[in-house]
Amino acid sequence: MKIWISEPYLTIWNYVNHKRYGAFPEEDHISLVYMLGGNFMTRLMFMQHFKSVLSYSDHYFRLYFIVDDDNMQDVQDLMASWNISKCDWFFYNLTEYEDRVKWIPNSHYSKYYGLSKLLIPEILPDTLGKIMFVDIDFVFRTDIFHLWQMFRNFDRNQSLGMAENLSDYYLNKNGKKSVWTARVSL
Repeated sequence: MKIWISEPYLTIWNYVNHKRYGAFPEEDHISLVYMLGGNFMTRLMFMQHFKSVLSYSDHYFRLYFIVDDDNMQDVQDLMASWNISKCDWFFYNLTEYEDRVKWIPNSHYSKYYGLSKLLIPEILPDTLGKIMFVDIDFVFRTDIFHLWQMFRNFDRNQSLGMAENLSDYYLNKNGKKSVWTARVSL
């Protein structure tokens, strides 16, 4: 289910066939995908996260929300109440896909929502191009555009960039780093 909330966004890119020396058409906007589900705290964390994004950036955003049935209306109401300019948002239903990961034994605090990130390429349409997933517990203290520009370093065979988690959740009793559970092997 996809819902268009804000007005269509037209820029010079629509008129120059996305060709301009030294310019990157994908940088006309920043595309972010969010997996939101669970409880009220998840939405509060998203609010804090996205306010930090908006505080440091004047770029145009396209937000792609993957939300379960139980939380869809709350997130739609939240976005409508903010009245954010320079932002479009779209919703996709996680409930239709959750059985694909819900059966996997998991002791992580995010439950199956963390595993649902693996379904992003399947849920979102192939036509989107470059998108960036950022966990909602991440707070920006600079313009997210600097991170978005890292896509320039990717070649056509790369699709994943990942950084080590610095959260206190991953410290052992002595305050030292313990095994980081979010490692991915590809």
